[in-house]
Amino acid sequence: MSSVPPPPPPTITLIPAEASLFTFLLSVALTSPTPVILRVAGGWVRDKLLNKQSSDIDIALDTLSGVDFATLCCEYLEGKEEEPDKKKPKFATIQSNPEQSKHLETATMNLFDYSIDFTNLRTETYSSTTNRIPEIAFGTPSEDSSRRDFTVNSLFYNITTSKIEDYYNGISDLNNGMIRTPLNPKLTFLDDPLRVLRGVRFSSRFGFCLEGGVVGAMKDDEVREALRMKVSKERVGKELMGCFKTDEGGVEAFKLLTSLKLDEVIFECPDGVKLGHQYVSKVDCYVGVPGVDIRLLLISAILSPNASETFEELQKNGKTYKPRNKVHWVIRDGIKWKSQDASDVQMLVESLGVGGDLLRNAEADRLECGMFLRNCKGLWRTGLALAVIKMIGNGEDASDLYEKTMTKFTNFNLEDCWKQKPVVDGKTLQTTLNLGKGPEVGKWMKKVVEFMLVNEGGSKEQCIEYLKECKEREMEVERGMEVEVDKKVDEGVK
Repeated sequence: MSSVPPPPPPTITLIPAEASLFTFLLSVALTSPTPVILRVAGGWVRDKLLNKQSSDIDIALDTLSGVDFATLCCEYLEGKEEEPDKKKPKFATIQSNPEQSKHLETATMNLFDYSIDFTNLRTETYSSTTNRIPEIAFGTPSEDSSRRDFTVNSLFYNITTSKIEDYYNGISDLNNGMIRTPLNPKLTFLDDPLRVLRGVRFSSRFGFCLEGGVVGAMKDDEVREALRMKVSKERVGKELMGCFKTDEGGVEAFKLLTSLKLDEVIFECPDGVKLGHQYVSKVDCYVGVPGVDIRLLLISAILSPNASETFEELQKNGKTYKPRNKVHWVIRDGIKWKSQDASDVQMLVESLGVGGDLLRNAEADRLECGMFLRNCKGLWRTGLALAVIKMIGNGEDASDLYEKTMTKFTNFNLEDCWKQKPVVDGKTLQTTLNLGKGPEVGKWMKKVVEFMLVNEGGSKEQCIEYLKECKEREMEVERGMEVEVDKKVDEGVK
């Protein structure tokens, strides 16, 4: 019986823009004083085989550095430029930084509406078994492929031959949905610990399984410590953000992070932080729900045990940390997300108590509901979902409370109440009620909002009349207290 021949290797079909780009790059290569072979590396090849398009293309060069080839690209474009006043083409250089696991200098530029990174093929050697900072040299395609993070990203597309080059069974792993490393997983992760998070991202994004050895290495204490100490916070935050290309992918990524206890490495605070692992799995049911921000919901859920917690000024590892809210610090300083993200998550977590009380109170009135919405503003649906998740995670029955409360908000006509401007402004408050500046105005502005929520459609004049009555009652109470104090003083004198 004759053996069945292996299936033919897959091919890649270029779209016109890709074909134009590659034709241009081959034309540039012909101007090189040294013969050079161009290969597309990694993610673009993977995505094309998965029938996905990618606007980021990494070019690996066998005899030139990325900077040298980018320089040739600029010179070629300048020579072809028919408009002398037009902006000259240029590229940026990303320097190597072995201490932060960035081992190779990269030239990056935009061509044909693609973001292109140019690097040379590399091989690495280590001066000793204890020194994990490698010495980089030009390598072969096989050597470079072995240094990639995962086999599905170790594939090359040779632009000259139009063929895929597969040195570590990347095509097989791609077909089988497996995340595997070309070399020993632990060594691969120690080479660049950020690969741990990349593995989580690829697994959740594509629905692939993590190979057993990869999982074991991700749990390894040395690898976890390297991720904590060796990788910059900016790179960690960027990798986390990349998990949210889809809401479903973000949820699956956070489930993996918590199951592998990698959240304990990522979300840290100088004075320690508590993590709500048990709430992450409850987020699924809000994927696709209008108005719910899954990214902020997940982060808020996992940090929810730290509502309103702060740390005092402290010294740690030679650094001085000023007093801060813990949740805000984790988001802004710990993973380097935007200040707005940190403020939003802090607000959502701090609104949990009010949100929970609202859900439990079937008799909640328009004022209680409206104050919650105005506090959470455009994130009120996310805040409501967070409160439900917290209740379910703590064992309370809250299965239909989101829908019931949403109906209540609709019946009260409150969905956009947070957008309504106060009917009385601060200056009017000061002149009408003879107020000073600062906190006192804020206190009375809150009463304006309360009036608006209780009296839907109430006018400015009606609100001012209400405020005057409140002010008068307050003064009467103060006068009564003064009388009581005077009596006690008189009795004491006698």
